[in-house]
Amino acid sequence: MPKKGPLTAEELFEPPEFTKKQKDPDVVMQGPYHCHCTYKDFPEQKGNFFQVGGELFAANNGYFPVSKQAIEGYFQHLVQQTGDQRIALHRVAQYLDLYVNDEIIDMLLSAPDGVITVGKMASRARMKKYIGKTYLDTMLEGNSPIVELNHKEDEEPEEEKPDPRGEELFGLGYNPREYKILLKHYDMLKKQYPNVDHLQETAIRDQCTTKLMQIEARNDPDTYAKMTKLYQEALRNGPLSTLGDNADMTDEKACFGVWRAQIEQYCPADIYLNEKLYDDVDSLKEYFERFILRPIINFFSGRRKLDDEYSLTPEEMSDGQQ
Repeated sequence: MPKKGPLTAEELFEPPEFTKKQKDPDVVMQGPYHCHCTYKDFPEQKGNFFQVGGELFAANNGYFPVSKQAIEGYFQHLVQQTGDQRIALHRVAQYLDLYVNDEIIDMLLSAPDGVITVGKMASRARMKKYIGKTYLDTMLEGNSPIVELNHKEDEEPEEEKPDPRGEELFGLGYNPREYKILLKHYDMLKKQYPNVDHLQETAIRDQCTTKLMQIEARNDPDTYAKMTKLYQEALRNGPLSTLGDNADMTDEKACFGVWRAQIEQYCPADIYLNEKLYDDVDSLKEYFERFILRPIINFFSGRRKLDDEYSLTPEEMSDGQQ
């Protein structure tokens, strides 16, 4: 007799019987794969659909059933409709059940090339430190923007006051929203370039105002392209060009700074400096000692230390010859 009432969470996500009969239980759907938006067929899911990993897409090999091309087009539609790339990114992340936070979106919005895509967001959402998280975690952590539309004419929104820190750094003349944009970009650049002199500090503030003008000009293609070019040229040729990702790669100190800045994007320093957490996690240290260091020491010292696992003692060799 079938069970009455709704299924429990455990019953809902229990793999169906037909998946248990597959030789490879991870492969449920078979090609060609159909885009639920454009009706276009694809020979394989990898490269054509976003792999998101949410429970609701488990029977589709973990892929969202709308093609990447259609999702990117929908994202641009959301940007035009809302006028806010941050809200548009969150809306797409909700559909794809991807984990996002302010750090991920700020990094996308401040990209030097000015190009923002769903693919970039999806790749950052799948980094190791976010494995297993979905948009539910975004909501639980308070990173999901809640937009409330109030149509009551008799209620006027409370006037927002400018941030005093913004007035101190950038002077008077901006509204509270503009100060927020300036300060957010300023904090991002200061994190990327922590040790700067007076000239470089001024350059950072100039970059913030350029970024603000770029954002404000998003509906004017010509002005937006001009501001984007100005921002990129200032990073490449201005006072900040000797620091971080824009450093001259022929300079050893600057080159090291580039490596450090790139590593910091994927794993903060306070994490990868934890030696116990990452102590020879892939056994490279053990491999080096056994198969590189041991033979070199044997060669120069004349000793004949054998590997404990892949070698035979003289007694074992003599036993095998009998």
